[in-house]
Amino acid sequence: MNLDLSPQKVEFYYDDRDSNAVCFVLENGYFSISVCLYMERDQDVMNLQHFELNDQGCGEYKEVESVCFSPYSIVISFIDTYLKKYTNVYINLDHVNLEMLISFAITYFLVM
Repeated sequence: MNLDLSPQKVEFYYDDRDSNAVCFVLENGYFSISVCLYMERDQDVMNLQHFELNDQGCGEYKEVESVCFSPYSIVISFIDTYLKKYTNVYINLDHVNLEMLISFAITYFLVM
């Protein structure tokens, strides 16, 4: 099953000591992706991206299989399911400008 999202805007959060996050603001909620800026030797889960849909109760650390960027969308595919039902997240970028997409791509790949 796919999770289809159409964000109204994108917000970025930078923390020099902890993690970076990108938040896709939806009409009635949000979808955020955060990544740690450091590696934890004894906590593998901290080295994964954290995905959150609308509240902390819908947040999970997940291993990403692939991320595909295009001028109109971002597709994130997971190795296993997100929230026990989604294998892919499709983020439609109709309301997001290209500069935001480039900024997200740079942030995502620099921290991964």
